[in-house]
Amino acid sequence: MANAEARRAGPGPFEVVEIERTFLREVGSVFWFIVNTFQETLERVQQGRVPFRAASFFRESVGAGVDSVPLVGLVSFFL
Repeated sequence: MANAEARRAGPGPFEVVEIERTFLREVGSVFWFIVNTFQETLERVQQGRVPFRAASFFRESVGAGVDSVPLVGLVSFFL
């Protein structure tokens, strides 16, 4: 009986197929998100509209990067 439980420890074939489908679905959605982003950016450039403001982009980048260091340090301290 212990051998049967030891062999059954891994996922079954149907579970593996479901995991693979979920993985491929997620990868596909990320791929199409990137394609849509580039497509929208190119359309805006062709229309003569700027896809984003450089000042806003760098302000948000600093907010997501450098300004989040104290928060990351605090969370790391508690972990």
